[in-house]
Amino acid sequence: MQSRRLSATRPAQTAGGEETGHGSIHGTLYQPDERAPLAGGKVTAINVRTGTKYASNGEEYNYTVAHWGITEARFRKHVKSITEEEAHKLVLLDHMLMLITQDDVVHRRVFDPNHRSFVTNFGCYIKAEINGKFKYFAVSRQMVLFAVERRKAWRMLQSKAGVVNKDYLTQKNILAKIDKGELPLADAKARAKEIYDTEFAAIK
Repeated sequence: MQSRRLSATRPAQTAGGEETGHGSIHGTLYQPDERAPLAGGKVTAINVRTGTKYASNGEEYNYTVAHWGITEARFRKHVKSITEEEAHKLVLLDHMLMLITQDDVVHRRVFDPNHRSFVTNFGCYIKAEINGKFKYFAVSRQMVLFAVERRKAWRMLQSKAGVVNKDYLTQKNILAKIDKGELPLADAKARAKEIYDTEFAAIK
């Protein structure tokens, strides 16, 4: 009975406790907390399942909150079906997320057409397999920002638990190069996967 009472009080104590890390709006680093065992979490920095594969061809992809939103009626206004041809004119959600930080969202840079983080409404897309057929969906600006917020939350939890998030470090390096002018934004968009994979492999 006593252990149950202690367990019941811990969430409230944790929620009301003072954070002691460096989780400012500009970063997502916290001092490790051994009480938060997140090392085995099967999610990535964008709060998705990794290693998810399409059933028809075995190709791996990131299952994001937008993929989940397809199955939720409440998100029907934020995810709309499009053709493959229409999708090729848009930006893959994964590639767009690489260019945005939560700091960009808070300071409304995502609404600035001249900033790297600019997000157009229904300008990003995802690919999903439904009943054995590939479907493409355009996602709203709000859905993109939701994915950014979820990624931020997960990175903070991982950092507090002492888990090194290579995706965060990779993104940080890429954005530093873009913001310093070392990597043209147009090039980063055109070769997003290649650039990301190269930077990710370089993280030790």
